[in-house]
Amino acid sequence: TSTFDTTHQINSNWVYELPFGRNRTFGSGSGRVANAILGGWDLSGVLRWTSGFPLSVGNGAAWATNWDLSGYATQIGPTPATGTTVVDGQPNVFKNPATAITSYRQDFAGEVGGRNTLRGPGYFDTDMGLHKTFDITEAQKLQFRWEVYNAFNSVRFDGLTANTGVDQVSSFGNFTKTLTIYRRMEFAVRYS
Repeated sequence: TSTFDTTHQINSNWVYELPFGRNRTFGSGSGRVANAILGGWDLSGVLRWTSGFPLSVGNGAAWATNWDLSGYATQIGPTPATGTTVVDGQPNVFKNPATAITSYRQDFAGEVGGRNTLRGPGYFDTDMGLHKTFDITEAQKLQFRWEVYNAFNSVRFDGLTANTGVDQVSSFGNFTKTLTIYRRMEFAVRYS
């Protein structure tokens, strides 16, 4: 399996005009002031979801084949269950890291181990925006924008940064970084 393999991926983007204000579902008979405040808003968004990314268990600090690259561990037991669980207060890629590590051993001289035999977590993120353009005059406009990145503050861990070397017994499977970053907001006003 390629390190870049993404078996499933959904991407979506949208713009939705909110149904408030003059000639809309709600507030269709509103006056100028009410329509100026409530009408003309739109909601936009971008969503990305993927299934899990490929993941390998490393050979640790042993160089069975190449003095420069340590390679991958050899699987000797059942394929461990993966996901995202909390073990001893740390997010971990394995459901049971103590059992998972017993399914692998360091390679002997000339062995290469197994590459990308597991699936780590995938990616999920939604960015959203709320926008309104106010007409000041026929030639002048004022636009208000509220952008929210990672709107649902979802956390997805990066399997490539997990401690997956067979020599890392005490921290085997612990994630060290995330694929996503925390929710951020940005407000803007534009005059044209």
